Amino acid sequence: MDPMSGNLFPETFSGLDRTGSSNRTPFPSPFYDWTVSWMPRDIKNIFRWCEYLYKRNGIVRQATKRIALYPVTDVKFEEESTNITDNYKDFLENVLHYKSKAVMIGIDLMVYGNSILSVFLPFKRFLECEKCSVETPINRVKWKFKSYQFTGECKSCGHFGVMKRIDRKAYDVSKVHLIRWDPKQIDIHYNDYSGATEYYYKVPPEHETMIQEGIPHFIETVPWGIVESVKEKRKFKFNPDALLHIRMPSLAGELKEWGLPMFVNLFQLHFHAAIARRANEGIFLDFAMPTRVIYPDQKTQNTEPVEFMNLGRFREEMVNMLKERRRDQLHVKISPVPIGYQTIGGEAKALNLFNEMKEINEEIMASIGIPQDLFYGTMTIQAAPIALRLFENNWADYVSGLNEWIQWLCRKVGNYMDWEPINVKFMSVRLIDNIEKKGMLFNLAASGKVSDLTALQSWGIDFKEEQRKFKEQQTITTAIQQEAQEEAQVQQDAMDGGEAQAVSPFDLQGQAEQIAQQLLQMPYEQRKSMLYNLQQTNETLYALVSKKMEQMRNAMKTQQGQAAMQGQQGPGMMAPGMAGPQGPAMPGPGLM
Repeated sequence: MDPMSGNLFPETFSGLDRTGSSNRTPFPSPFYDWTVSWMPRDIKNIFRWCEYLYKRNGIVRQATKRIALYPVTDVKFEEESTNITDNYKDFLENVLHYKSKAVMIGIDLMVYGNSILSVFLPFKRFLECEKCSVETPINRVKWKFKSYQFTGECKSCGHFGVMKRIDRKAYDVSKVHLIRWDPKQIDIHYNDYSGATEYYYKVPPEHETMIQEGIPHFIETVPWGIVESVKEKRKFKFNPDALLHIRMPSLAGELKEWGLPMFVNLFQLHFHAAIARRANEGIFLDFAMPTRVIYPDQKTQNTEPVEFMNLGRFREEMVNMLKERRRDQLHVKISPVPIGYQTIGGEAKALNLFNEMKEINEEIMASIGIPQDLFYGTMTIQAAPIALRLFENNWADYVSGLNEWIQWLCRKVGNYMDWEPINVKFMSVRLIDNIEKKGMLFNLAASGKVSDLTALQSWGIDFKEEQRKFKEQQTITTAIQQEAQEEAQVQQDAMDGGEAQAVSPFDLQGQAEQIAQQLLQMPYEQRKSMLYNLQQTNETLYALVSKKMEQMRNAMKTQQGQAAMQGQQGPGMMAPGMAGPQGPAMPGPGLM
C-alpha cells in the first residue's frame, strides 16, 4: 500500500473473537495514533518537515553537524605535485573553500537525503549594437530591459536601439561558484526501465520579479536559460551533465528518483518530544512558584480565634506586616493570636518530564546513528573501537558521495579552464587514530620498505611542503651562522684596529679599507648591523670605514660613466683601470 496515501493505518480494524466466531467487533488500531494524522503525504512536504526538525530540535541539529564534519579532511591528489596540482589546490582552498562547502553538502544530505549541485562557470555578458556591431561589456552600457529585450545607446556610434546579448567565456577561476539547489524547487522525471533522469527547476517568484523588472545585478549575471524559462512560463530544464545528484539510499518500491531523508523515522519521536516540552512548559508555569497562605492558627482545642476576632482587620494587619517586612528586613510584628503559614504548589521538580525527554533524545540519536558517548564526549577507550567502527561504516555512503563530488567538481572546472585532468579525493579518515600502525609506517620508511611520502600522509603531512620548509630552514640557518661569524670578525678587526691606532695611523687606514671592501659585499641589513656594532666599539675606525666606503662608491660611479662613454666609441675599448664585465656589481650610492 502506498505510504503517502494516508490509508496505511486505518483508525479501526476487526478480528475474530476468542470463540472463533465470525462476529467481528471493530476496535481501535494500535498502529493509528496522533502522529499518523500529522505525517506529510508527499516528498516535498517531507523536505519541509525535515527543515523544521533541523531548525527546531537542538539535538538533531548538533548531531547533523557532527556527522557532516566527520569525513571532511584534506584532499589528496594521486598525481605527483606539479603546477597543475598547484592550480587545483589553490582553487579548492582559496577560491572555493572546499571544506566549508563539503560541510554544507553534508548537512543538505543529512536533512533532505539529497544534495543537488551544479557549478557556475564565469562568463562575460556583452551588448552588441545592431548598427555598428560593436560589442560593449554590459556594465558599461546604460541599458534597459523591457519585454525581454535590451535597449541602450552604443558608446561607439551613439545609436540608440535594441541591442543583442552575447555571452563569452571568461577564464577567471575566482568567479567559479558552487550552486546548491533547493530540492523543493526541483522536479525529477525518472524512467524506471532505463534509469534516465531529467531535472527541472521551478524559478522562485522573487527571481521572476527581478527578471521582469530588470534588476541590474541580477540580469547582468544570471544564466540566460533562466530568463528564457521565465519568458516562456515554463520550468527550466538542466542539461544532462550539468548536475550532480548525491542521494541517501532509498527503497526500491518508492522514491526511486529521490534519496530517503534520514529524519523520516524521527517524526513520531519529535512529536512525543514536542508533547513533553509542552507539558513541561505548563508544569513550570503553574507549579514552579508556590503560593503562600497566612491564616489565624488554632493552638488549643477549646479556643478558636476566628470566633471572636475581626478577620478583615486580621487581613489588613498581615498585609501591613508584609509591606513592613519588605521595607525593613529586621522588622518584628506582634500578633495577639497564633499565625499559620502554608504553601500551595511548587511541585514542578517532582512533576517535570526531564527523564522522559532524555530518553526520547537518546532514541533520536540512536535513530540518527551517532553514539551517545561520542555526542556528549564521554566515550571511554574500551568502548571506542567498536562504536566508532560501526559509526564509520554507517556513513560510508556519505564519504563516497563527497569523493564523487570533489572529483566531479575538479573535472568540470578543469575542462572549462583548459587544465589537465587530475584524480583527487578526500584523505581517508579514522576517528580511531591507529598510533601503532602509523609508528610502524615510520619504521618501514626508515628501513626503505615504504616511501617517506606514505609515512607522512598517514599523519596528514604534505611531503612537498615539508621539503620546502627544510630548504628554507637550511637557508636561514646558514645565513644566521654566516652573520654571527662576520659580526665576530668585524668586532675582532675593530679591536685590532683600535690597538693599531695608537701605534700606526697607516695600519689603521689599511684596516679601514679592508673592512670597507668586506662590508660593500654584504646585504643591506647585515651591513647596517655591522656598521652599528663598529660604531659602538670604535668610533675612529667607524669614521674611516665610512669614508672609505664612500670613496669606493664614487670610484665605481666614475668607472661606470667611463664604460658608458667607451661603449659609445666602439666595442672592445675599455677605460684604464675599469673593471671588466665579470667584475662584481656594486651597490648604489649611500652609506648603507
